[in-house]
Amino acid sequence: MAFQQAETKHYHMPMTYNQFLAEFSKHFRTMAVTGTNGKSSTTALAITAGVAGSKDFALGIVGAMLPDHGQRNYVIGE
Repeated sequence: MAFQQAETKHYHMPMTYNQFLAEFSKHFRTMAVTGTNGKSSTTALAITAGVAGSKDFALGIVGAMLPDHGQRNYVIGE
């Protein structure tokens, strides 16, 4: 009698935005920008500097669209 390998099923639980950031931060260095004014501009500047200056840059998320990055609110490193 031959044994058959059981099919592996992967289940993904939906995450909130905050849960995703918490999980992501466990594996990557992270930076958060807080305050009343200028968060999107400051974060966009940090992302642009990160992409230009580090081959280890992974992901940037901003609360606004970024004209220098294809009108997206995220940037994924190379």
